[in-house]
Amino acid sequence: MRRIALIIPVCGIALALSVAPEAAAQKKQKDPVLHQYLIEEFGKLTSQIAVLNERLNTLEGELAKSKQQQGETQSEVRNAQNVLKIVDSTLTSVRLSTQGELLSLKTDLTQLRQDVAKLVDIVQRGLAAPPAAPAMQGPAAPEGYVTTVGDKDVTINLGSSHGIKVGMRFNVYRAADPKTQIGLVEVTEVLDANNSKAIIVFSKPDTRFEFSDVVRPVT
Repeated sequence: MRRIALIIPVCGIALALSVAPEAAAQKKQKDPVLHQYLIEEFGKLTSQIAVLNERLNTLEGELAKSKQQQGETQSEVRNAQNVLKIVDSTLTSVRLSTQGELLSLKTDLTQLRQDVAKLVDIVQRGLAAPPAAPAMQGPAAPEGYVTTVGDKDVTINLGSSHGIKVGMRFNVYRAADPKTQIGLVEVTEVLDANNSKAIIVFSKPDTRFEFSDVVRPVT
């Protein structure tokens, strides 16, 4: 059997191998199988690379969307901050305006309370000690009663025959409660012998004179 000498350089040293022709032929027969195997492996690697490229493209797209959403979110945050600034400024303005109106209202209420207190004091003093009537000439006028009631005056059933003079004053009482004074009237005109007109000087709060209310001269 013939042998074939092969010289293979290894690390700069030539190695001589003796290979039988049959072995070389057998190696040549195995090369197509190895070639086919390598082709298949290369195809698998190519497929895997294609899948990886596709996933990479998908990730790049998602990253781009994420950046876009981040930019939109930042824009919305800036808009919200601007809105908050506007709302804060508006609330500050409304607060100052409301405080001013509240202060003015408190001042008005204080003044109103003072006016009411003065009015109540005047009414109480008037009821407690009505102004003295001018001195009457002749005999004292008798007791009478209210015959008609107007908005600011009344008519009583006392006139010239009873010695009534302009300026005379009469305390007014309810007919059903002749001991409780409800007001004061002053004669402004003697109509005839039995009737006179008198202006209402004052009356108790929420009280209106009525027909048959008793009138007595202030002594």
